[in-house]
Amino acid sequence: TAFSLLNMVLNTDADFFPIFRYGNFVAENREKIVKIAQENLCSYVLFVDADMGFPSDALQKLLVHNKDIVGVNYNYRYMPQECVTKFFPNDLENPPGLRAVAAIGMGLTLVKTSVFDVIQKPYFPFSSNEEGEMSMTEDVGFSEKARAAGFTIWVYPTIKAEHYGLYAY
Repeated sequence: TAFSLLNMVLNTDADFFPIFRYGNFVAENREKIVKIAQENLCSYVLFVDADMGFPSDALQKLLVHNKDIVGVNYNYRYMPQECVTKFFPNDLENPPGLRAVAAIGMGLTLVKTSVFDVIQKPYFPFSSNEEGEMSMTEDVGFSEKARAAGFTIWVYPTIKAEHYGLYAY
């Protein structure tokens, strides 16, 4: 991830204000990142999880479309491979390239900071079932809240991102 970030910063003209949050609670870390970005008048928040790899031009490709919320598709860290993006049932009707989706993983996602002025906190809700298993992850929770507020969630399917674990998924 560090190598991907460094190459991305070296290959863009965008101004960066790096915000790093570490801890066991991803949703809480994301909430704090948003708060820091708002306090520093950032226009965008680029969420990058610590287990992601991506090409150096990923940010430029995400920025060029001027979308409120746009990210990349990648796989969960298990086999058989399964993508984290939740596509709409009629996805085949969408044109090639950028696609509107139901939900997106936040592992490499660009969000305009103004989105957080519209949706209510918590921005990244999650829930568990009676067995204690995750029934809704924080990224799906964010996507649902954003869509309910009128935002479209976009995925840029041709940016190749890897989700690192035992393998590059």
